[in-house]
Amino acid sequence: MTLEIHTKEQGLLHFFQRIGDAEECWLWSGAKNDKGYGQISIEGKVLYAHRVAYELVYGPVDDDLEICHHCDNPSCVRPNHLFIGTHHDNMVDAGRKGHMRRNMQGSRHPATRLTEDDIRQIRKRYAVGGITYSKLALDYDVGWTTIQKIITRKSWQHI
Repeated sequence: MTLEIHTKEQGLLHFFQRIGDAEECWLWSGAKNDKGYGQISIEGKVLYAHRVAYELVYGPVDDDLEICHHCDNPSCVRPNHLFIGTHHDNMVDAGRKGHMRRNMQGSRHPATRLTEDDIRQIRKRYAVGGITYSKLALDYDVGWTTIQKIITRKSWQHI
């Protein structure tokens, strides 16, 4: 949900009221999108809070450029934690930091329940024998097809 602000002055006041107290990142405490980025509506336009913060300090930025985070915290609006880049720059930065889906292997993937150590243990226990996919699935709270893919190395190939 986004608060509707009708004037720039109201928007700025609302903006500064939504910054939490912190020594490092300045965390936006207002509305956020599903990825955690702060949002504010000023004069009928929904804007990213970190972009507003950057422009308040450094001036306007072309619409085709993005405001990126050095700190990797989507809720951060601290201007010196932000930098300008193209979409390509932002994607390269995210990839280098391991935030792109193709770089989110193993326990870095947000949907995983397992760790690299779990994978090693699962494969070791299965190799010893006497245990089924179903039993391993129960032990690790995953589906038996997940265990099958781990054992056959269709998933977690990097381990």
